[in-house]
Amino acid sequence: MSGTLPSEPIPVVLEICGEGKTDVSRQDSDPVPATEGVVPVLVRRLCDEPPTLRVKRVPYMFLQGKKNRWQKVWFFKRNARINGAHGCVFALDSEGDLPGVQAELVQGRDHGYSEFPMAIGVAHTCIEAWLLADDSAIRRGFGLGQRPFVPPQPESLPAPQQDRKQNPKTALAACHPNVRHPNLAEKSAMAEHLDFAVAEDRCPSFAAFATEVRAQLRDRFYPLPPEKTDAEPTEDEPETTPPT
Repeated sequence: MSGTLPSEPIPVVLEICGEGKTDVSRQDSDPVPATEGVVPVLVRRLCDEPPTLRVKRVPYMFLQGKKNRWQKVWFFKRNARINGAHGCVFALDSEGDLPGVQAELVQGRDHGYSEFPMAIGVAHTCIEAWLLADDSAIRRGFGLGQRPFVPPQPESLPAPQQDRKQNPKTALAACHPNVRHPNLAEKSAMAEHLDFAVAEDRCPSFAAFATEVRAQLRDRFYPLPPEKTDAEPTEDEPETTPPT
């Protein structure tokens, strides 16, 4: 034995940008575990809970000096690459304009640095619609005794800027007996318990985001080992030759 200790696994650092205090939480100066904020928690789970994953969160409002949304996306991607991150995630609410916002995010992602992994996501009409997909996750996040009523198609609700009284944010707040908006810890808990199969079925925009994260990030940094076939002998099952 050489007497040297085994080296620690190298963390994979992703920079994550999004809107709202509960979507990404605060800005980080150093990489942290992805345990706080809806988007970081969802990204960690979609990557199959890797223990080496770390994130640096960048609130959308900090991307100053760029007029167009696609320029903000490209600027964020460029900075993440310069900062030494291994990849990045950019997620926004559609506010009712899913095709328009999606097109700008794609334009910004594809504007340059094609070799740098980036996943984009557009929550339709806002990220609360994704959380509304699973009444069990809401019950756990709010600490309720029973599951609340949730709309069967959360993405069919109007955007908050289109209807201030009837939208995914107000519908989620109505799930609490006191009708209040969930805080950061409660939304993070909802994201921790969100049933992905249910969310992907009820929220097409979440299904698209999940596919993006798995393809651009999980499969690059945490690929699954190849499955063994019946024809391949294992260590416990030596090769045999058929009788003549």
